[in-house]
Amino acid sequence: MPALYAKWYVVAACAFFGIFIMFIFETQAYGFDTAANVVVALMASACVTTIVLGRLFLGEHIRATTVIGALLAILGLAVIVGTKFSFGFSPVGTILASCAGAGYGIFSIIMKKHGLEGGLMLTRQMLMYGSVFLLIPVGMELPASFEINYVVIGCLIGLAVFPTIFGFYCTTKAIQYLAPSRVQIIELSEPIFAALIALIFLHEQPGLSTYIGGMLILLGISIANDLFRFPVKNQSVISESNPDT
Repeated sequence: MPALYAKWYVVAACAFFGIFIMFIFETQAYGFDTAANVVVALMASACVTTIVLGRLFLGEHIRATTVIGALLAILGLAVIVGTKFSFGFSPVGTILASCAGAGYGIFSIIMKKHGLEGGLMLTRQMLMYGSVFLLIPVGMELPASFEINYVVIGCLIGLAVFPTIFGFYCTTKAIQYLAPSRVQIIELSEPIFAALIALIFLHEQPGLSTYIGGMLILLGISIANDLFRFPVKNQSVISESNPDT
């Protein structure tokens, strides 16, 4: 029996936190706060969760460069999406979005802790368990009518293939080789690719905030992944432990 099937309960736990918890709390958050605020709170929470739990359960450094890189990348994300916490800010929405991000972060820690091998098999099993978990809330909130046509089917297929299947495939493979905290920080580059795709296919010209935010995100990712070397003999750390794996 393959190791992945032997750890079905671990995969189920990953699906529970990474799919069920994330989607449930995220969708609820949109009912209380703006999409921009929800996105920033969710992704910031995912970063913080992986950094803290990575230290507790994986023995990873909480390095100064990791914290600085995460803060810069989160700031860049906020600049791009136009977050305005002074307008329309909802504490309830922020809490719900943070819970969604924490669930996503916990999923990556569980996967790394148990040494699951990323790829299509893990993605398929996670989506299967996640679909089962989501059946109950979906069944309780079915709309009175739902229009099915070729456009709707095409959009659903596109959403299933690219952001869901392909997204989880890339994430699980990345976690297999990198520390979860680094993966979460790198994933903050999502709006950069969204702006690039919008430019290519929709001919949308990025604004000044996109350029500024994109540079902050790239700078944060570079610092967190040691692409910039600081002129010190011993890099300061917030907690002492073995180096990242």
